[in-house]
Amino acid sequence: MQEEDIAWPCKGTLPHLLKFPLPQPVKCRANCGDVYCCQECEESSWSASHSVLCCGAIAPRNVQGGQERIDALKKFKSHAEENNCHLLLAAQVVATVILNAQNQIGKTEGEDAAWAALIHGFEPFRMGWRQPWWECATQDEGTQTGMGYTEDKFKSAVREMGNESLSRLIEAFDLEFQQFPALFSLDVWGDILGMFDLNNLSIRVWNPANSYLEFLANLQEPEFCQAMEQAAPILEVLQDAADGSVHCEGTGFFMLQSLLNHSCDPNAASIKTQDEHTGVAVIAAVKTIEPGEEITIDYMDVKELPVAERQEVLFQQYHFQCRCARCILELTHETCSDLPC
Repeated sequence: MQEEDIAWPCKGTLPHLLKFPLPQPVKCRANCGDVYCCQECEESSWSASHSVLCCGAIAPRNVQGGQERIDALKKFKSHAEENNCHLLLAAQVVATVILNAQNQIGKTEGEDAAWAALIHGFEPFRMGWRQPWWECATQDEGTQTGMGYTEDKFKSAVREMGNESLSRLIEAFDLEFQQFPALFSLDVWGDILGMFDLNNLSIRVWNPANSYLEFLANLQEPEFCQAMEQAAPILEVLQDAADGSVHCEGTGFFMLQSLLNHSCDPNAASIKTQDEHTGVAVIAAVKTIEPGEEITIDYMDVKELPVAERQEVLFQQYHFQCRCARCILELTHETCSDLPC
């Protein structure tokens, strides 16, 4: 979140705020303008990827790369924000891999030390199901260049967008590109972006306005009327927030969830609701799971479709032919039904 995004649009003091303490926003240590909900999140972001992606002038990599690196980073981020949020997430993956690999490279010897370090750095993302972004992206996902395109033209436009964003990232990551050129191939970049399309869960961050308004609604008279009068100047804004029209939403890659295989008769489901605020995704059982039984989920909410439609939808998006127990049974039944008596 940028610092200018946190300004409160109204004047006045809300009643009973002391009963709802909130952490003070924490600025990025390099003063790039990014703001975090707490010190722990700032430190976690910095160590995971932000130290590489930070546009602050005093960030160590920008001290080394100078204004040219800062300008290139800003151009990459501007292009990503204008086109698709997955481009920013993919850059975070690249930054994380770079940091992991650089921490490992001194522990590895030989001619292939850089390659071995790079493999180690990519380990956290190795298990996610991946396809090239331009093969799995769909036109209804908000990709601006996809409006009204034929399938082939759309794939070409998405590939072009990916190539353009990668070129901008390489311009910003010149030194990192020289150290780990294999990480910056279009194939790798496309697979990282495709991994998000195929695995990510939508996220809507919990809003404390819900709890606060519920507290006000339960006040007794005359305290209720006094609180409503005092909160009137900004009550409309709070109600919008509680209704979900003012919130922070995005998309997230959850490593454990990405390991789960698909089934058209799943025994679990991935859950990420707007009401919880722990930052975790929950894998919830939807039926009894026996010890040693594989945990599976429905990738695309296709379990209500006929088997032929399920097979087609999954193949178009994930490029595999489902062979779960339910599909095998139903396909076998259809084959037997087509045989002459």
